[in-house]
Amino acid sequence: MIEKSRSLEVSENLINLLLEKHSNNLGGYIDTFNNCRETGFVLKLTSINNMNFKDQFVVWMHEDRISDDIVIRYANTFKDCNTNNMFSDRVNEGQSMFFPPNNYEVAVQYIIDTAEKIIKLEQEKTQESEEDFEFEDDC
Repeated sequence: MIEKSRSLEVSENLINLLLEKHSNNLGGYIDTFNNCRETGFVLKLTSINNMNFKDQFVVWMHEDRISDDIVIRYANTFKDCNTNNMFSDRVNEGQSMFFPPNNYEVAVQYIIDTAEKIIKLEQEKTQESEEDFEFEDDC
């Protein structure tokens, strides 16, 4: 019998739950990654709740190879995802969350909450930039 790796199963469970609960609110695509230690899915979101990201919101999901925890890593820029879909050292060191095994609901909610927070920050920055260029013409 051919079986999937445990890490891939964890990723698949996360993706399935995410799509089941939020597919109508998300735009983007799913791909895979493998860095010889972890294997899983990478989700590249282009929009959430009909709002477009400036670039892409990238989420890696897999099982930790030592603890069996669910690992969610994210980046709010495509620069942190290389051509092999691997995350940068910056993502690995500071933008990772670990959840107990089988805690899929909480992990998926973390993905959605983080994506919504990132897009809100992007919109605020865009609005601030636009306000910086506004001026009144008294002529």
